[in-house]
Amino acid sequence: MKNDELTANAVRRLREFVHLVLPRDDGLVICPWLHDAEESATSIPLLWGHEAERIVLRDLREGLERALEEDGGDLRLAMTRGRVLILFDWIIGVKSSGAWAPLISQGSPEQHVLWTLEGQLEQKMVF
Repeated sequence: MKNDELTANAVRRLREFVHLVLPRDDGLVICPWLHDAEESATSIPLLWGHEAERIVLRDLREGLERALEEDGGDLRLAMTRGRVLILFDWIIGVKSSGAWAPLISQGSPEQHVLWTLEGQLEQKMVF
């Protein structure tokens, strides 16, 4: 079977690391929310379509928490494009379905941070 060059390139790109940067204050806002979202897995089943989403969100929260422990400044995280795609798809899905309504209020700081994160993720998905 001949290797499909298109597929090989796409797989390589999905494994590439990209960098996200969030202001420190945004990290302080979103980490507790991410923790609550993880904890609500059983009470709000529509929040989670796949285990991969929970894994990526957990890893995001843990990465942000580690970055917060470091000395001041913006929070910098490295993620693969594959994880970026999963996280972006999750944010878009729960936003459009309203599944996060029990966890987030309209115009809240958490919503603002998620919108900021959504914009960065969208930019990182461009191949």
